[in-house]
Amino acid sequence: MNTMSNNTPRVAIGADKQKDIEQFAFFLNPASGYARLRSKILNFYPKLEERIREVGQEQACAEIVLDMYRRFDEVLNDMITVIKNEFATATPAFDALAKYMAISDLHERSFVCIPTFLPFSPIDDKGNAFFFSIANAIAGNPSKPYRAVNVGIHEISHFIFFDQMASWAKKHGNSLNDAATHYFKEALTAALMDQKEFREFFGYENYPGNEELHELSIIYQGKTMNIVQFFKNEVFDIGHEYYSALASTLDLFFSRQDVFTQKWSEWNVAKSKDDLKKYKNPIEL
Repeated sequence: MNTMSNNTPRVAIGADKQKDIEQFAFFLNPASGYARLRSKILNFYPKLEERIREVGQEQACAEIVLDMYRRFDEVLNDMITVIKNEFATATPAFDALAKYMAISDLHERSFVCIPTFLPFSPIDDKGNAFFFSIANAIAGNPSKPYRAVNVGIHEISHFIFFDQMASWAKKHGNSLNDAATHYFKEALTAALMDQKEFREFFGYENYPGNEELHELSIIYQGKTMNIVQFFKNEVFDIGHEYYSALASTLDLFFSRQDVFTQKWSEWNVAKSKDDLKKYKNPIEL
């Protein structure tokens, strides 16, 4: 692997109240397409739904977020200090990221890490920013060591993939729709972060990825497997050249992207695991 100076990107870390408010407003909007995440916010902040009915979503989001910045200012500043220290000592994780995604200029890239009071960690896919949830911290539940770096690697891998997908699209004249892109990036990242170097650095036994991947299966060349295992086999297998394997897998997703749109719809309307019977039907590539 390369040395620290070759692989560690610049990560600016700091609070941004306005962006946090905007993230709350986006995911609480029923039209966003993230019904499950909307429910997650309202379950974590049970008084928010009533306040939305009283004053509207925009004002309610601003009120609750700004109130939390006032109440938890010390917790927030402490978390920022911890996050900065952990990113400064995360060389092995960035080494592994550069290795597996075949990136030679990771050290030249810049990203922004923004703490958020959301109970999950979204990405700003219009820029180079990602969010790190401190909701557990304000609830009195300490984060595991390097949790922010774990989120950072996950999200930075998405930014890298977006660039790589853009190159594929330009070369082949194809583009994935939103649902296919979502499943591709999440499964790619889950397969990436289940590699040995990440498991050892972060201290987990396996990396299952986002919840919507757990019940999603692929049939490929007559074999049925979880979508994350499919990416391990087809992209990160030691016998494959990364860029060529990535392009081949993008071609497969492009040919069935309408099915991924249907799966995303099924996932978002499901209220419980009992509603996922149709969702569990494998996708044949």
